[in-house]
Amino acid sequence: MFFVLKADKFQFVTGDGHEYKYVANALINGKGFVSYEWNMLKRAYLGDNYFYVGDPVYPLFLTSFYLLNLSDEIIVLLSNLILYLFICYIFTKIINFYIYEFKIKYTLLLFICLNLYLQYYSFKLLTELLRVFIFVIFFYLLFKLYKSKNTIKKQTLIYFGMFIGVFILTRISFMFVPLLLIPLIIKKLENKWYYIVFYFVGFLIIIVPWVYRNYHNFGLITLDVRLSKTVFENATKDYTILRITDNKKYVDLKDMSNNEKKRFIGSFELKPFEKIKLYILRIKELFKPFPTGEPYNKFIFQIFTFIFNIPYLFGLIYFLFNPKHYKNIFTVTLILSVLSFIGIHIINNGPHYRYMLPLVPLGYLYCGIYIQNKINFNGG
Repeated sequence: MFFVLKADKFQFVTGDGHEYKYVANALINGKGFVSYEWNMLKRAYLGDNYFYVGDPVYPLFLTSFYLLNLSDEIIVLLSNLILYLFICYIFTKIINFYIYEFKIKYTLLLFICLNLYLQYYSFKLLTELLRVFIFVIFFYLLFKLYKSKNTIKKQTLIYFGMFIGVFILTRISFMFVPLLLIPLIIKKLENKWYYIVFYFVGFLIIIVPWVYRNYHNFGLITLDVRLSKTVFENATKDYTILRITDNKKYVDLKDMSNNEKKRFIGSFELKPFEKIKLYILRIKELFKPFPTGEPYNKFIFQIFTFIFNIPYLFGLIYFLFNPKHYKNIFTVTLILSVLSFIGIHIINNGPHYRYMLPLVPLGYLYCGIYIQNKINFNGG
């Protein structure tokens, strides 16, 4: 917290935060999911259409706070404090399933509380803490479903499907998760495998209204308008490498007209080797152990962040690549969900380390599991 607030000219609402604020207030005023004109100017590929194209759950979440007529600073602090407390609470319940060593358990909780990435975004009007919260809830519910000894009821499947719908609309990068869950659910249903339909009913209850809204506003039957090349011409283009190598040019590019973009694209086709470099750079950007740029230019800040991120990165690698984790359907389902999430960001999204924040609790958990296993193996 000290490092965050010490940053020069710290602002609670910046960048995308302005848009989330506008959309939340538009919802309160009955205008629906609309963005503001800055969105048209900065994103020329939208043409004259200024409907909101991002994930809808966060603006909806913010409406309950803006209804109270509080200042932006209070809304940021209050909303993120609530999310942070729930993250810690659910994470505690999760580690109680796995960790019995007292020192390890409370060290993991301390790491979650002091992680500077999480702390920094707890002072911003951005979606990051909500996405971390929704992921730990997903982990918790999936584990409970897997460990349940009773037959799963119809209403349980409907509610779980509804949650997965909210999960997807909180972060579209988890779009493959609903399908990846099917084998685990069918296995738990045993002879009543046809109950899977209730899971899809719950999922569609949440998803269909948003898909219809996208069709009504953009003429596209899609979960997320950004998946369409016709609307988002730069979604999958190779020049997203600029976001890593020259962010200023990347920002300037977003302001160009469609014709200017097409001319630029024609001069920026990457060769096969350069495409490999692009993906390597994206992975590096998503998983770098310490941030760069403002307000991260303080050396002590980077060292402190490095110390707290190494256990997360180690735990994530241990989770994904330990052969033992591929022996039961729960961890296989979770691994595939995480890999699909990472893969979407590597292949088809602009890279930024904050996109991986939902995986921080998972990395810490499996780092703790590794340490506990080593202690037991060595007879400690």
